[in-house]
Amino acid sequence: MAQSRDGRQAMLALKAQFMSGEFVNKIKLEAETALETIFWSGKAKNFTWDQFISRLTSAFEDLAQYNEPKSDEEKVRRLLRAIRDDTLKSAIVVVRSQPTYNTSFSKAVDFLGGEVSR
Repeated sequence: MAQSRDGRQAMLALKAQFMSGEFVNKIKLEAETALETIFWSGKAKNFTWDQFISRLTSAFEDLAQYNEPKSDEEKVRRLLRAIRDDTLKSAIVVVRSQPTYNTSFSKAVDFLGGEVSR
């Protein structure tokens, strides 16, 4: 049997396999699960604020990549719901009440990150 050397066909086959509905649904479910289960308590020594934000951001990016993007307002609400650190209660009130923060995920993350590092 002759071996085919059609690289384009091989790439199309790989893309079809990994971009199938089943694969995409798996990625979306994993992202949704991460958003529902991840939280910041400030107590875990081996789980930093940066790791927490990285996981949230990754989940949001996965959903956006597969046509389920979240608005910045939704991202901020999910971020705030995931914080269980009592030392951040006043900072959460600031984020909720200030349009500068409650409409921009990156600004909310920066503000809260500054409060975490205090």
